[in-house]
Amino acid sequence: VDNWFEITNRLRNYNIKAILVGHGHEDKLLNIERTPAAMCRSSLDDKGGWSYTIVENRPDSLLFYEVTSDSIPKLWEAIKTGKNNIKQVDSLQFINYTAANKPNQEFTANVFWEKNLKTTLIASLLVNRNNVFAATENGKVYSYDLSGNLEWEYSSGEAIFSRPIVYDSTLVFATIEGDLISLDTKTGQALQTIGLNEPLTSQLIKINVGYNGRQTTAVAVGTSKGNIYCYDIDTFEEIWENHSAHGMIQTKPLYINNRIIYGSWDSYLYCIDSRNGIINWRWTADRNFYYSPAACLPVTDGHNVYVTSPDNYVSAVDLMLGRTVWRKNNFNAWESIAISSNKENLFIKSYKDNFDIVSAKKGNLVKEIKIGYGLDLTPITPLEWKGNIIFGSKEGNIYLINKDNKFIPLLFLGTSRIQNIYHVKKDIFAASNMDGKIVVFEIK
Repeated sequence: VDNWFEITNRLRNYNIKAILVGHGHEDKLLNIERTPAAMCRSSLDDKGGWSYTIVENRPDSLLFYEVTSDSIPKLWEAIKTGKNNIKQVDSLQFINYTAANKPNQEFTANVFWEKNLKTTLIASLLVNRNNVFAATENGKVYSYDLSGNLEWEYSSGEAIFSRPIVYDSTLVFATIEGDLISLDTKTGQALQTIGLNEPLTSQLIKINVGYNGRQTTAVAVGTSKGNIYCYDIDTFEEIWENHSAHGMIQTKPLYINNRIIYGSWDSYLYCIDSRNGIINWRWTADRNFYYSPAACLPVTDGHNVYVTSPDNYVSAVDLMLGRTVWRKNNFNAWESIAISSNKENLFIKSYKDNFDIVSAKKGNLVKEIKIGYGLDLTPITPLEWKGNIIFGSKEGNIYLINKDNKFIPLLFLGTSRIQNIYHVKKDIFAASNMDGKIVVFEIK
């Protein structure tokens, strides 16, 4: 939990004797902010053996016994209980690292406004030249103007995990309960709803497609079962569907030249025809579920598709044929990748400490920038702006890498994962974190 201290700060107001957990699946004593804690083993082991734990609550202690098939309780540890001693944790939730205006300071971040929705944001922000939209896990959609004024709020009552889209004056979002919903961007009023009977898990994309003898704009969405559905945005009539994948589609599909490319948690990268949903090719380099190219957002230079995966590989796949062009595991890659505006370099946030710039053509390292943000598995797409690179990290910082490959901390939004950062217009950007904080700022 990113804002874990909110829990312990509240627990300290009560007579907490101990905290009991099971997540690590072993019998073990722990200490959580000066509070005694115990973890117990799993009920079943890998050989089919079973056990359970008996906790004896005495006035001054807790005794822990393990009971197995012989039914004899065996004491494995005890906790001496006493007065609650949980310490207060003060966590500064915002820092502007550039506010000091040091001599020769290259960049200054000026915060225009910030909001704290105090709820989980699984989906990153949706921004255009006039609005900032946020869709929360608890089913609400917010629309702010660029001055930070709330224009409207809509409550769907369903969980939203994916980033919406906007087309003209229509906003479309999807829910885990399986509903595709459109709203009027000016008023927030619901326009249409259609139920797909599957959890809708991918980010949404807009595509152009022929339908009923005319060209129309459609929305495509992926599901937890690996299906992709395409609907006309105006009428919500189904245009096509694809059932090629057999695992959840999580990413934002890449749309280029009548092709939709996306990864699935069945280990494959898929390419389907955006005009009819027919599969063109599928690709994998490892059938292991855990190494699926499913969480990163694919990027392309028009010739190859580039993906990263949890086996630490960066892969270049021929856009037309779905064949491996090159694969490199030299960069501690995980699921974060972007491509430069000139299509020559890939930007890769490694899973620990470093940011790498890699040649798109051959996969050679161009530059390694040591930052030191620690272990960070958050899938993001770094943003290029005027030759600089902007990205966020798990521990809550927003960084800028300048044209000389020097990293500069800009802002700290609190101890929560930063999501994708978006360029609004000119020198204005919008960022959010998973705890529901939204910040709109300018870089000068």
